[in-house]
Amino acid sequence: MAMVLTISEFISEVQRLGGIPNANTDQLREQLEELFDIEGYEDYWKDTIQDLDLPYAVEVFTRLEQTGYFKYTSPELKDLVLLYHIVWFNEEGLYNDSLHGPESILLIDRRFIFLDSEYLCEPGGFQFFLINLKLATDEMGVPLVYEERCEQDAEGKYIYRMSVNGRHYTFHLDSENFAHAALKTILIFNRELELQQLPERLYPISVGTDGAVMLLTPEQQQLVAGLIPDVQNKPLPLEEWCKVFKVPFYGDDPESYHV
Repeated sequence: MAMVLTISEFISEVQRLGGIPNANTDQLREQLEELFDIEGYEDYWKDTIQDLDLPYAVEVFTRLEQTGYFKYTSPELKDLVLLYHIVWFNEEGLYNDSLHGPESILLIDRRFIFLDSEYLCEPGGFQFFLINLKLATDEMGVPLVYEERCEQDAEGKYIYRMSVNGRHYTFHLDSENFAHAALKTILIFNRELELQQLPERLYPISVGTDGAVMLLTPEQQQLVAGLIPDVQNKPLPLEEWCKVFKVPFYGDDPESYHV
């Protein structure tokens, strides 16, 4: 059986391999010990670290860091988040676990955002996604001013009338076209990122209640997608995502999607 590194040994080895060169190692050790001491997760350290290809994992995240991947992560948490990514990196790639319990700290890298497309067609669903997205866009300096009202149409069906930065959109709350609800949402915010001349875009992952997006530059998207073997879990360009999940694509205008 392979020897399992202690948390202190793990941090030292990551540094020897060129990662987190200026980190506060005592603070990181305490933070990792606290995170892996959560009730019900006592064996996670041993189970995850014993099969880790640490040199490859450090190489991967060094490359990601060089692309600016962690630039929107809170500076005081960046080294911890990077270490956590290394711990959880395996043959299934990035974000490969359930993202609950201690591994949920990965979400504070500000790149991965859950997008439940079914919830988008329920009251509060769009706003819930926006709140989580703004954790990233606020760090980017991107203003997102959102207003909404809910009303009934001529057939008595409830619809959202909303605006994002003064641009108006409509969602039908009883729509069952969940994939188009996700696509329309992504197009709305990609339009804002483009108008503000930022290189990042939202790239969708999967669909339905398991859906998510990643906020990436094209370079980061190619690198991240190359590290995830299962196409169902890759962040994909929109037209490719539509082909994989058999979602009709009508172009980049959000109002082309009647959901």
